[in-house]
Amino acid sequence: MELANMPPTGHFIGGKWVESASGQQFETMNPATEEVLAKVARGGMAEVEQAVAAARQALSGPWGMMPPKEHGRFLHTISQHITAHAGELARLETLDNGKPLSLAEEEVRGAARYFEYYAGAADKIHGEQIPLGPNRL
Repeated sequence: MELANMPPTGHFIGGKWVESASGQQFETMNPATEEVLAKVARGGMAEVEQAVAAARQALSGPWGMMPPKEHGRFLHTISQHITAHAGELARLETLDNGKPLSLAEEEVRGAARYFEYYAGAADKIHGEQIPLGPNRL
């Protein structure tokens, strides 16, 4: 993949891509060829604070008010998008860290499965617990 064709490499915070407040970047390289794959925004405390604020705003807004079933639908959609782009994601992962493509493909499929699992669990959390007795964690 050529540098010109790379997806955005900033931080995805609050529903949009943002650059680092410092303006700093780092290069990510193909370990096999040492070719620069992308220049990626270097995050710091400002980006952490911005992301935490965005998450709190989402939780106190639409996401926090949304029924669990809708959360599940969002997670299912994420799983579908990962699956639809699995080949591209696996190739990017292989280029970035040099692992075999077959392993990267399995990791991408695994990520999709995690989202699918939690999509199904989202509306099945009922606050139940199993009492274990005294002196048990």
